[in-house]
Amino acid sequence: MALLQAVSLGLLIQLARGSNLRPGEVVPVRQLLQVDRRRFARFLIPQALLGLGAGMLLNFVQLYLSQRFHLDTGPIGLILAGSAPLTAIVVLRAPAISRRLGLTRTIAVSQLLTAPLVLAIAFAGSLPLAIGLLYVRQLVINTQTPLSQVFAMEYVEPRERARLASAENVVFSIGFGGIGPLLSGLLQVRGGFELAFGVAAVFYVLAGATFLALFSRVRLPSESS
Repeated sequence: MALLQAVSLGLLIQLARGSNLRPGEVVPVRQLLQVDRRRFARFLIPQALLGLGAGMLLNFVQLYLSQRFHLDTGPIGLILAGSAPLTAIVVLRAPAISRRLGLTRTIAVSQLLTAPLVLAIAFAGSLPLAIGLLYVRQLVINTQTPLSQVFAMEYVEPRERARLASAENVVFSIGFGGIGPLLSGLLQVRGGFELAFGVAAVFYVLAGATFLALFSRVRLPSESS
């Protein structure tokens, strides 16, 4: 691996020299904050809600399968690995779906449809049912993932795209890796997976409803052409 990285680095250096690449322009920190804050806030609010819902569920899927169905790490790993090919398929099909329903509607509907699936996972009493629901949830929510990225890049000016992408990662990560797991853990102590995943489903509903309310009348350049 180290040898491969060294060879790759050497090739990159040669490519940079051959293409006469020069260092990019240094942008002052103050200028980084000069963005359309209203547009940023409108897009980031649904992302924050989505991050909370995902963080409350996904960080505890392994624990859920272990405690409810008494599975060891091996079977849990196989179950989680099984969703990867399904994710690849739905990501490739997402553009075709968005052309039929529209970009905004596809994103919002995917988030809204995830909510009942999360709620059903919370109350699933058999392992096959739980696995099936987890896979379907993965398919549904991942339909909107690439489309949301496309939406974000078209929604703001080109010079703001990198900053919006960074802000989106930060906001989503706060919910997914910080507040979401903390809130889910507290709710599990009080009401088990049913309460925690039930609240996660509420956040998915809020994310989809908010996105639809904020952007239902927005027409992006790619949709107008």
